[in-house]
This record gives sequence, structure tokens and C-alpha cells, in this order.
Amino acid sequence: MTFLKVQGIYKTHRSGLRGKVEVLKGVSFDVEEGEFFVILGPSGCGKSTLLNLIAGLEKPDKGEIILKGRVVSSPRVCVPPHERDLSMVFQSYALYPHMTVYGNMEFPLKMAKVNKKEREKRIREVAELLRISHLLNSKPSELSGGERQRVALGRALVKRPSLILMDEPLSNIDASLKQEMRLEIKRIQRETGTTFLYVTHDQIEAMALADKLMIMREGRVEQIGEPLEVYKDPKTPFVAGFLGFPPMNVVSRKVFLKDGKPYIKLGNWEYPVEGPEGEEIVIGIRPEYISLRKGKSFVITSVERIGNETFVYLEGDGVRLVAKEKGGHATEGGKVDIAVYKFKIFL
Repeated sequence: MTFLKVQGIYKTHRSGLRGKVEVLKGVSFDVEEGEFFVILGPSGCGKSTLLNLIAGLEKPDKGEIILKGRVVSSPRVCVPPHERDLSMVFQSYALYPHMTVYGNMEFPLKMAKVNKKEREKRIREVAELLRISHLLNSKPSELSGGERQRVALGRALVKRPSLILMDEPLSNIDASLKQEMRLEIKRIQRETGTTFLYVTHDQIEAMALADKLMIMREGRVEQIGEPLEVYKDPKTPFVAGFLGFPPMNVVSRKVFLKDGKPYIKLGNWEYPVEGPEGEEIVIGIRPEYISLRKGKSFVITSVERIGNETFVYLEGDGVRLVAKEKGGHATEGGKVDIAVYKFKIFL
């Protein structure tokens, strides 16, 4: 039995200025028990609304949400959040400032009427798991962003839910701490075996954390699959252009004939394809698959050096490209040709 099944979910919000806005348009997907499922997409694509529907904070206009074989959300059914055996971790931490770390973690257990001895046992266990035992007597104002996020996760874990929903939990954390927190969240999920449903707009987070990845755009599902599978074999130009850093170069080329055979051309680079002359073909090329040569087809408009990686931005032949250079010798204003040794064609 599928742990979580989301079937044909539609949701419309009403805005004073924009009127009715269709936020979700027939979203369907399955999550297996113990899976780390990540929903990735740009701001406004509907991913947080979807999480709210699963949590029971909103009702869908159409469709069903089935958790552990039970319909918990539909136009006619809305099981209250506290009856869904789930916890939610918010972007803003949502900690009670007047309570200690211990008090914040104890609160949901008090609401669930768990006895004092069991409350203390769970809090100590989770605090040790999260490595925050030394902070139990501290107030949120005394903690760093990473520590607050651990407490928020701890408050969710002490309830021992079967599902944890996380809405952009690392957005307020310094870049230097994000990698550490990603590793911690993944470790905790593995050690507890809890099913995680994680929402983010950050591609690096998504690729690093996900067992299964779902990419959304404008209220619809673009693609679902394992992270490496989606990265290597994007099914739409949007997925190709959105996933990866920098994202894939996605450009449109017309087929031309050379010696009677069909080709596409990008600057100096030509490649044989199938199709009639004049047909428009969309191609996707990862930056790491482009190498630079001496030439004059493209102008280097910018060079971005990030640690030991160098990204070179090019303009020419009516397009803009980015290449990942190994040598780091490119200079702004220079002219180059390109060679492409791997690419993906979308028909």
C-alpha cells in the first residue's frame, strides 16, 4: 500500500486584485513509507499550498489526499491536522520565545496528553539525536539559526509522527550552515526511518536530500524521479533549464541541410540530427559539456569564479550560454568557439 497518495488535486485561491488564481492544476504523486520526497520549484508554483493541503490546513477544490489508506482531504473530507499523524516544520521556526528549548519540545507532547515520564524520555532521546542536549535550558533568543532549526525539527520528532512536512526549513540559515544542516537532516531521517516531505526552491538542497524528486511549475508537475535520473534525463525544457547550477543551456535551433543531410548549428558547432529543413528543435546542453576553443563565434561577457570552479558566460549567434571551464583562463571580452561532447535534444 502506498504511504501517501495525492490524486488530481486542484486548488484555487481568491485575491482581491487578481480575482481567482488557480494555484494547483491536477497534481498527482505517490510517496512510499520511509522515503525522503522533495518537492522543488520556483516561488509561486504551488508547492507550499500543496504542503498545507497535506497537513490539513486547507481543503482541495478537487481530488483526494490518501494517507496510509485513509482519505484525509477531499472537497467533502478534511481530517483535522492533529488526527493525521504528522508534524510540520516551518521556514520561520515558529518557536515560543518565552519557553526554553525543553519547553518548546515538550509542548506538543503536553497537548497530546503524554505523561511526564514519557515526555522527558522522548525529549532526551531526540535532543541527543539532534545534538542539542546542552541547549535544553536555553531560550530561542540565545540560539543561532542552525540551533533554532534543530529545535524546530526536534519539536516535530518528539511526537513520533509517521510523516514530517518541511516547508523551506533552511531558507533563514546562513550559507555556511546549510551544508551542515542538510547532512544533519538526512542523517536524522535515515536514523529514524520517518517519511519526510520536503519543499524547497533550492536545487542543491533538492539534489542532496531527495530519494525522489518532484519538480513543479505553475501549479503542475513537470517531472518525478530519482535526482540523478531527472538531472541526466530531463523530460521538458523547463526541467532542463531549472535543475543544476548553473542550469542547463536551453536554446532553439532550426534544421538546415548540409550535403543533403540535416544538421543544427550553434556558432561554429554543427551536429547531425533527424528532421526536415526549417524544423525548430530545442536542445539542452549542460555547462560542463561545453569546452572552449580559440575562435570568434562567441564573446565572453562575464567570468564567475567560485572556489575551484569557473563559469564562463557567452553571447553569440543570437543566444546566451554558460560553460563550466576547468582551466580558469577565460577573460572577459575574449572571443571563443565551442565544442560540445554531450547534449540532450528535445523534440
